[in-house]
Amino acid sequence: MKPEQASALSDAIIRTRHPRLDYRTEEARKYTARLRPFLKEVIFPGQRVLDLGCGAGKVTFELEQLGVQAVGLDCSREAISLACEIASALNSSAEFHVGCFDKIPFSENSFDSVLFPENIVECSYAEMDLIAYQVQKILCKGGKLYLEMQDDLARLKQNNELSKSFDPVTGVRKGKISVPDEGDFTYETAFWTIAFAKFIIARHLEFVDINKIDEKRHILSFEKRND
Repeated sequence: MKPEQASALSDAIIRTRHPRLDYRTEEARKYTARLRPFLKEVIFPGQRVLDLGCGAGKVTFELEQLGVQAVGLDCSREAISLACEIASALNSSAEFHVGCFDKIPFSENSFDSVLFPENIVECSYAEMDLIAYQVQKILCKGGKLYLEMQDDLARLKQNNELSKSFDPVTGVRKGKISVPDEGDFTYETAFWTIAFAKFIIARHLEFVDINKIDEKRHILSFEKRND
């Protein structure tokens, strides 16, 4: 999805102030709880970890609970503003930055791990290739990318609606999403399978493993090559 489209939609969603957006609420923490068992096995105190596409930072704050230097990046200025507000209220040391996936604003070798939770659906194939290229630059030696996703092929078998407005060449699905009191927004997503995500990302990072988080979600792990 184009950065300006993603930003406009994210800003509108943030303005709803839905409880699920705010890590201070039970609803938000229930959402992040799905990741805790996995994160405890792969994220260690003292590391510097990037939450890519952090929104209002609920996963970023979850990472901070593990004793890491947590950093969040999102294209939505309103999301980052809310994240900073929450951080202040929680006396959190998490950092938050405004930036887009097409140009990640961090220096080389600056992160031990990058977490990309359920954002791949909003990326085209070309955008995900660019993200993987940039991630391998900002990762330290031996650093890892953890990508959480659902497999659209499995979802397609359960929900035939996914096949509507689907471009078989580009994988793009064009649609609209309604945000209460904000109106309708363009919502452009892509059809992603686990196998194709592995193929794209492995152009730049070494595939390591796949873990099942729940009945729908998986986390793919990749490591920076020692080239």
